[in-house]
Amino acid sequence: MMIISKFAPLALAMSLAFGSAAQAAITVYTDAAAFLAAVDNFGVDDFNDLAVSSTPGPLSRSAGTYGYTATVGSESTNFFPGSDDGTDIFLSTNNRFDTVVLDGFAPGIQAAGGFFFGSDINGFTTAATSITILATDSSGTVTEIALNPTTSTFRGFITDSTLVSLSFLIGDEIGVWPSLDNLHLGVVADGPVVPEPATWALMIAGFGMVGAAMRRRAVLTA
Repeated sequence: MMIISKFAPLALAMSLAFGSAAQAAITVYTDAAAFLAAVDNFGVDDFNDLAVSSTPGPLSRSAGTYGYTATVGSESTNFFPGSDDGTDIFLSTNNRFDTVVLDGFAPGIQAAGGFFFGSDINGFTTAATSITILATDSSGTVTEIALNPTTSTFRGFITDSTLVSLSFLIGDEIGVWPSLDNLHLGVVADGPVVPEPATWALMIAGFGMVGAAMRRRAVLTA
């Protein structure tokens, strides 16, 4: 009985950890390689067909063979794509307060990701304090805040069900517009969604803390 009582907390912690991981509707990825390793048959929208000028929304777009719709609001219904060199185009808004919403995904889409950053009034990339990204599936919404985003800041979202929408905004930051490049859409390969290595490390560290607490408790009660 004593052995069972000592290991019960660890068993409970492991059950909760793996249970919550299994029940998590949306997994967030900060590494593009890890995201792509978990996705099968993905497509990319690089936005390079857009003009760097005010563009009325909504936009009917596709990432490979996967269609979707891009809308913007609520201050303006127009997009204003940007570019640093005139050829590598990214999606952005006409009004810096606006939120971009991507939805109307092709049936079965479970994964969406891209590079999120800020741009300035001239449509050039610029420093930003943060950008907020929201991913919604049938069970709810996950909010991810990327701090100090640059053109290499990746965020990906994978759900066990199907994605309903992906939206992003800068908020009230003077001189910065929300921007996105290289949107990836796809479906998940067979098997459960695999967390990033950093997520596994946190779980293992948590188990170690529980084990250490058990050892201290054993010493105190011996």
